Amino acid sequence: MLWASSKISARWALAIAACMTMTVMTGCMAGEGAGKNRMEAKADTGQAGQIAKKEKKEEIGPGPEAPSATPDLYSVEPVPLKPYQCAQCHTGQFHDLKSSQSKHRFECQRCHERFHAYNPVKDNWAEIMPRCSRCHSPPPHGSELTDCARCHRNPHSPLSIPMDAQLLASCGKCHPEEQRQITAFKSAHTEQGCDGCHSAHGAIPSCSDCHDPHYQGQQIESCKGCHPAHAPKNIAFGKEDYSRTCASCHDDVYSKWSTTKSKHGQVRCTECHEAHGQIPQCQKCHGLPHGEALLKRFPRCLDCHIDVHDLPAKP
Repeated sequence: MLWASSKISARWALAIAACMTMTVMTGCMAGEGAGKNRMEAKADTGQAGQIAKKEKKEEIGPGPEAPSATPDLYSVEPVPLKPYQCAQCHTGQFHDLKSSQSKHRFECQRCHERFHAYNPVKDNWAEIMPRCSRCHSPPPHGSELTDCARCHRNPHSPLSIPMDAQLLASCGKCHPEEQRQITAFKSAHTEQGCDGCHSAHGAIPSCSDCHDPHYQGQQIESCKGCHPAHAPKNIAFGKEDYSRTCASCHDDVYSKWSTTKSKHGQVRCTECHEAHGQIPQCQKCHGLPHGEALLKRFPRCLDCHIDVHDLPAKP
């Protein structure tokens, strides 16, 4: 009985030992395979990384050949920067110059002879910044206006000048004739002030922003032919034919003049009416066509000639 029991225990022991052996072998094989896979993956990753780095380098292009040894690094003379290289850091200033269309669009070094020299401890900003007088001398706006930055706040966009209280107080110093006109010839423009039309310095508004044309399809450019902007009621005609403009208000006169068979139908409105509202004298063009006795009896031409815009005419 004891022998049988010992025999069973021995069998169990052998079975357990066999199982343990198989487990160890399986684990080793699995571990070996996993390790191999990790090594292969690492090798693949390293190769892919090298390829990627090579492709990236080819895409960017070869960089400048920098000396490898420190003594050689300081044996070369650096090449001055080009404006596009300055723009790599100073993007705001570059884009201001790009969009401004001003005369300041040239090499940065023409103004900035010293750069990267600002020291907040020394507070040397005013010392290293270029002065306007170096190029703009004598002062372009006279001896009274010498504080350039007061109006030209951004030297990289010098023509972008916002309208503010300081500038409005100085308009007449640079534009004396315009100031004289708008003061002497009172109109709604006088009440507006300069910034009522000019939203920024140099900004010329369109008349159609506030005014309707005299007739449909009228070109806005023709407005200034009659209406000086700073004295709009002081109407003066140019050499162009403004008859259609006259018709927008004087339609009854225009209808007679445009269909008359007299020679006055061949004369433009502004050839007789040299200024708006002016009534010309017949003698200016016709002199004294009749004798003294007839003129004494009929001193007014229109007593006989009836209507100057539709004179009696032979068929």
